Amino acid sequence: MADTSALAITTPDRDLLHQSSKLENLPYDIKYLILQSIPDHGTLVKFSQASRVFYNIFREHRRALFQYLMFNEASEYMEESYLLACLGDQLSNNTMTVAYLDNLYQCYADSLSPTVFEHPWYYREVLRGGASMRAKISECHKGIKEHCDQFIRRELRPKMKLRPLKEDGTDHDELPPTDSERRRIMQALYKIWLLLKLHHVKVADPEEFAPASRNVGTPTYPLRADVARYLKLWDYWDLKVVQVLLPIFWNDMKTKYDKRGDSLIREALSNHEGDRHDDYTYFTLFLNTTLHLYFPHTGLKWFNTSSNEMEIHQHIKNVSNYLSDKQNRAHFESLGDFTGIAYIYFQQVHGSPSDMNGFPGPEVFDNVPLKRLGRPGRAINEHSGHGLDGKRRFLKCLNHASLAHSDLQSCMWDDWRLESWGYVTPDFTSELTDQDPLPTTTIEDHFQSFTL
Repeated sequence: MADTSALAITTPDRDLLHQSSKLENLPYDIKYLILQSIPDHGTLVKFSQASRVFYNIFREHRRALFQYLMFNEASEYMEESYLLACLGDQLSNNTMTVAYLDNLYQCYADSLSPTVFEHPWYYREVLRGGASMRAKISECHKGIKEHCDQFIRRELRPKMKLRPLKEDGTDHDELPPTDSERRRIMQALYKIWLLLKLHHVKVADPEEFAPASRNVGTPTYPLRADVARYLKLWDYWDLKVVQVLLPIFWNDMKTKYDKRGDSLIREALSNHEGDRHDDYTYFTLFLNTTLHLYFPHTGLKWFNTSSNEMEIHQHIKNVSNYLSDKQNRAHFESLGDFTGIAYIYFQQVHGSPSDMNGFPGPEVFDNVPLKRLGRPGRAINEHSGHGLDGKRRFLKCLNHASLAHSDLQSCMWDDWRLESWGYVTPDFTSELTDQDPLPTTTIEDHFQSFTL
């Protein structure tokens, strides 16, 4: 009887087995370089398991190989990952001059320009840093990736229940995230990290960055123009992904704060301050300091519900010790909540919905492509009959909570997925045509069997 055990091995696995067996006779260092060149963790593990020789090398150097893998992934976001790795301690602890921050901004802006061919200084700094710099970048990227995975696990589902349940009464199973969806979220998390550090940095001459107009920021939380200018370098929808992700940190930490740490935090922080503060002030101070010191690489130890009491106590102690320095305490108390302040920065870049003549001019939205945003025919009722001007007004006022019948989070997912959910692209029809914007016939036919 023929041996059928080989049938259990899939074709891709047989290919890996065949390739690894041919490579086993190569020198040890060449075999290690082969493992090091594999681009993703799943393939690395499968390839190693296909050969005892390669598996032994993988097991012996697992930590180094994984670190190299993380470094290669982080290099896809080198404008932020390299810059933040090179400036991490300076952004956390040093006081910077306006001239230095100007040079930093210009270097970053040039690195995003396709017409600039000179590599920025932080590329060279990473190369000179060797193994220690790669380890630093890899550890931070691992944290970013954990945040990304946690978000996808919770949020990869349609917000608008447009499609009916399956015949058995269950919801549809979603296909796993694509590389483009994951990259979109990872990139936004890196940008949040950059904005966070720049917002918290101490400036030697802050009056140079005073708001240009009264509708930017508030007297309580003045905003700095040097932070807002970074947002103007980024694509409209890329910036919206940043805006969608920001409330997660507030909501996750507020839940933990309310349920497990409120009294501990108040007691720890009040030891360094004689005046009594309300709960909101204590939480905001704790949130700002946690994000500043521990995002992204250890932040999840506080966010996750799995963290034990000992970890929570140690985390609170670390934050409290940092804020025991009066200058640190005064600086962080003056900043306000970062996740809330960021929305005012967005308003500075994209304008206030109630001030259509504010910055920027409406023409900057003409080339912004429209995305599938939710319910057919119900996302843009206020602006749907105003043609191009309606589109401009819609994009200018669009924010995380402004439209009850749209899903801004849809900007994170691929168009094919949104289409499978039944989401439609807003349609702006000029009033002169006397036509009401309607979803396409195929979408209408698809949903006529149930009520929205």
